[in-house]
Amino acid sequence: MRSCNFKIKTLFLISFLTTLNLKSQTIPAQRTCGTAILPQQYETWVQSLSAQNSIKGQGQNSIQSIFYIPVIVHVIHNAENVNSVNASTGNNLNAAQIQDQINILNKDFNGTNADTNLIPAVFKPFLGKFQMYFCLAVVNPTGGVIAEPGIDRINRVTKGWTASPYSINYIDGIIKPNSIWNPNLYLNMWVCGMSGGILGYATFPNPGASGLAGLTGSFGSATTDGVVILNTAFGSIGTAASNAPYNKGRTATHEVGHWIGLRHIWGDGNCATDYCNDTPIAQTSNFNCPTFPYHVGTCPGNTTGEMTMNYMDYTNDACMYMFSKDQKNRAQLIMTNSPMRASLITSTVCNLPNIGNDVGITFVSSPTYSQTLNCIFNINPIINITNFGSTPLNSALFTFNANGVNTQTLNWVGNLLPNNSTTVALSQISGLMMGLNNFSVNVSLPNGSTDNNLTNNNNLQQFYVSGGSFTLTPSSPTICSGYSVNINASGTLVNFTWSNGATGANVNLSPSVTTIYS
Repeated sequence: MRSCNFKIKTLFLISFLTTLNLKSQTIPAQRTCGTAILPQQYETWVQSLSAQNSIKGQGQNSIQSIFYIPVIVHVIHNAENVNSVNASTGNNLNAAQIQDQINILNKDFNGTNADTNLIPAVFKPFLGKFQMYFCLAVVNPTGGVIAEPGIDRINRVTKGWTASPYSINYIDGIIKPNSIWNPNLYLNMWVCGMSGGILGYATFPNPGASGLAGLTGSFGSATTDGVVILNTAFGSIGTAASNAPYNKGRTATHEVGHWIGLRHIWGDGNCATDYCNDTPIAQTSNFNCPTFPYHVGTCPGNTTGEMTMNYMDYTNDACMYMFSKDQKNRAQLIMTNSPMRASLITSTVCNLPNIGNDVGITFVSSPTYSQTLNCIFNINPIINITNFGSTPLNSALFTFNANGVNTQTLNWVGNLLPNNSTTVALSQISGLMMGLNNFSVNVSLPNGSTDNNLTNNNNLQQFYVSGGSFTLTPSSPTICSGYSVNINASGTLVNFTWSNGATGANVNLSPSVTTIYS
């Protein structure tokens, strides 16, 4: 069973960890979890983030489509040398094992993992690609360059900490407060020996000044925010390689899923909801590797079987290989509105200082993510850019299009100081398609020179063009030959044209033979 633990200070806290042996570090035969149930207040907050928007992405909102999330991994060791690349034991993990886990996160959260080919056909249309990219930080909190990107090696002996394995209380009370880096700039991950058969745990995004009562501490505080992973379940190589069934890095994928606001797939209850409409209702947590279809009809409304291969279930690493589209929408909604998570959008700690010329697209301001345009077949894109370089930015070249056709360019001229941002209005794009459209943009040639960091030069935004909605009165008239009836259409459409050539919102129909009107 997947082992995660959210120590959240609410009346809904469920804890059975006291029954576990906290003095031993073992790989459990099944994932175990002592987690808290998110209060309904939190879900009310999530659902009300935009009055016109739901987590299914309808309507307008201000969600950015691509996030770059800087990571710092705190490796807790016992005054040991750094592990060799292939070491199967030892607490001081090799840098290759750290990078391996980051690679896994990037694949899993963006649907590029090789085992997506195992997704059952019925679930393939729901594969969620989060457009979230995890990078190892290269700048420390004082502005210096980190010797090993994304790694903070901590000798617990010099810190005066007890030897591992550690209990969750010890990690939250001693280790985290004395090692955390600014969570507004970094995703903090701790890798260490843990007791009680726990594989990992995380903090949920703090709702900030949302007016929710009782949500403190474990919802992403300045001293506890982040993810903790057992050092033999981190990545897929080194100390994790031989620790099946938790040897493919999916423990971190599961826990980071919680860190960005996702619930367990079964909603932490019997046939409960995870507030994502495209994840079938599940009776409870699933373990090991169930054969699909599994539990068809066990819960009311489940006609497909349960999505046991979802990262937010408790199945083995090799048997979980997808997020859903609604999970992506929920995560982006929360990432944009939780103060600590939103601040990561503009964090520059993955960019080397004194890099020279480096212009990056921070986000697409317009069109907004999943925005629906009613009978409007053109857009006027607005881009937010940041000067990530160490020299003033005076010019850049934008290349952009919708749906990969009719590419346009725009030469921008301005004066943008290092680490400052501005908006750029691009030329209008017309000729959009009905339905889903993809707006893509690239920025290059900062100050007419080579960009020294190409990882932040592209962005993609999805939006929709709708024919609008309308109501007919009467809705389904039957008109006998020799008779007539007046039909009235009302709604968001601008113009009405009928199949018999009539125009306008009202039409009088007098068929002489059986006729279907549209």
